[in-house]
Amino acid sequence: MSSWLPGVRIGVGCALLVAALVGAAGCGGVKRVPAGGTVTLDGQPLKEGILEFVPDPSKGNTLRVSCTGPISNGRFNLTTAGMNKADNGQGAPVGWFKVRYMNPNERGDDPNSKEKDRSPKVADKYRSEETTPISIEMTDPPPAEGYTIELTSK
Repeated sequence: MSSWLPGVRIGVGCALLVAALVGAAGCGGVKRVPAGGTVTLDGQPLKEGILEFVPDPSKGNTLRVSCTGPISNGRFNLTTAGMNKADNGQGAPVGWFKVRYMNPNERGDDPNSKEKDRSPKVADKYRSEETTPISIEMTDPPPAEGYTIELTSK
């Protein structure tokens, strides 16, 4: 019985150590702030698409999250998805992010009218985090008017 008790003590000690480490790392997820605003293409409100904010490690943001938001009539609101369930939710963490644009319907047929999309095309440079020129800092508090993302067709 005495050989069993030391093992129990080690097991309890390990469990307490793991609990302490988890507590120190935090189970509440990353703090998110409201993150929305306007999106323009060549100065005009962009009708549709999706923005993705990817952490910018060159400016110190090493979070493992992705923040995305659909564009509707020149407006967007971000939602965060992270490695941990607690990181998921409305808003975005503070820090620097590269901004990507995507639109699976762009320059295709409108599924409702079957007409070709003749709207101006967003420049390809915004489609990759390596080539996008837009890097933006999400702040706490966020700007009262929201964030402004200005895209171009060239």
